[in-house]
Amino acid sequence: MSHSETFRKQLSFALEKHLTINDVINDLRTFWVEVSELGCGPRYEEMSIRLDEFQKILSAHFLEEEQLFKKIEDVGDSSACDRVQCLRDEHAEFLERLVDDSERLNCNCESFSNWDWIHDEIDDLINRMAAHEAEENALIHQFLKSEKISKC
Repeated sequence: MSHSETFRKQLSFALEKHLTINDVINDLRTFWVEVSELGCGPRYEEMSIRLDEFQKILSAHFLEEEQLFKKIEDVGDSSACDRVQCLRDEHAEFLERLVDDSERLNCNCESFSNWDWIHDEIDDLINRMAAHEAEENALIHQFLKSEKISKC
């Protein structure tokens, strides 16, 4: 199998992984709406656990993507390299926010008084992660259609 065929398979696999990540994001979104309607209590703790689990999934996913990003940077133009760097920067931000938000949700409801803020934060995080995955998909699709894949 040639390097370009191998890379094409890696890109296709990454697209499949993004479907899984999007499913988790949609599950988080659905659960968060339910939490918002039910209010404080064990549901916040459960959301904290879900965010912890998602952070672990994303961390592994981002490590896998890093290998693809390096290949894209090696053969991509400056625009692709800029996009990759923006996505890479968001990876670190998302992982940090997931840890911070999980810790906030896991605290005692009486000791944390800014629940409106955490609701807005989780909503924003979920929306930005969904947009991030869509951007990665667009980059991968663009690269799959490009002649540059033959240079890998």
